[in-house]
Amino acid sequence: MSSRRLVLPPRIIPLLILLLLLNCPAATAGPNELLRILEQRVSNGSFGRIDSLLIWHDGNLLVEGYYRGYDADRLHPTYSMTKSFTSALVGIAIENGAIGGTGSKMLDYFPNYTPANLDARKEAITIDHLLKMQAGFIWDESSIPYTSPGNSVYELEHTDRDWMEYVLDQEMLTMPGESFAYNTGVSMLLSRVISESVGTTTRAFAEETLFADLGIDNFDWSETPQGEVHTGGGGGGGLWLRPLDMLKFGQLYLNNGFWQPEDGSLGKQVVPSEWVAASTQPYVEEWMLGYEEIAPNNYGYQWWLARDDAPSVSKLAVNDLYVGVGYAGQVLVVVPHLDLVVVITSDHPGNNGRIFKLFPRYIYPAIQQLAVPEPSSTGLALFAVVGTFCIGCQRRGVWS
Repeated sequence: MSSRRLVLPPRIIPLLILLLLLNCPAATAGPNELLRILEQRVSNGSFGRIDSLLIWHDGNLLVEGYYRGYDADRLHPTYSMTKSFTSALVGIAIENGAIGGTGSKMLDYFPNYTPANLDARKEAITIDHLLKMQAGFIWDESSIPYTSPGNSVYELEHTDRDWMEYVLDQEMLTMPGESFAYNTGVSMLLSRVISESVGTTTRAFAEETLFADLGIDNFDWSETPQGEVHTGGGGGGGLWLRPLDMLKFGQLYLNNGFWQPEDGSLGKQVVPSEWVAASTQPYVEEWMLGYEEIAPNNYGYQWWLARDDAPSVSKLAVNDLYVGVGYAGQVLVVVPHLDLVVVITSDHPGNNGRIFKLFPRYIYPAIQQLAVPEPSSTGLALFAVVGTFCIGCQRRGVWS
């Protein structure tokens, strides 16, 4: 009795391999291998001068890497990531009744200032407009490098005037709410809004209502020449934190503002859950220069979000990502449906776009595979069939 071998047309090989990979994820690089490769590439500088990489998922710190002389206890500037912390403080102050709400008028919190160029448009600016970067001021910190004259932040930081007064005096370009202009100055104004409303310094308010609950007791915060903490993140780096404490803040938001201490003690609603939801809504569509991997962008209350056609969300089943971002590669990414928080710190101006490439290439695939079931018996059988067939094809020179 003669035996007959199964011979399949070469054109169906790609289909078989696709079916194999869909049914047998173990045939591809596993999550641990992906993360190992990621750490290796970060360490050797393939993604620029990264100082730390932390990846937290489903209750586990999967990656905690420090590079270029950094360690777990060394403080790192967050720059504009500070804005996301500032947003949380505004939400807490509203919950406490100190700030009347996002509809409150900005100038109500500056009773000792008489701004220049005052008109009905400036009088109409609200806290909501400041949070959304829609105040309407003439301001440009995007088209000119931060280190160059003409950049609005550069001019602010080199003025000999009161910094709050400098921002309030800027001419208006549009009615508030009509257009978006990324403006570190209006985020800095929120420091005075907070301190004026709560009756203490913004630093003290942050320590009492946010940092103490999260166990953040080692930090620094750059100040304006007038002694106001820089809630916009410029002027010396804004908040300086340990990467692990940046991670805590991301976990707090992932958990809708509720904080559960690791020691098992009673948890607490630190930031109102309604504020977390409101802060991470896409209010404004805008491109963020230098961050092409999460552009086109949306903007919430001092948080960036990616639109559905952004490369950074191309491999996500649900686009619920939101990001706190700072100059020179400071990144705090929260992806609720993956139960994922990622912190990256860096010292590489202009490198943010390259940093965001890490997510669809390595981080998302690794996390998604952690939830994939073991290969089925069908998948294993298919693996055997394709493997046998491929060997036969190779012997006959089909792939030579």
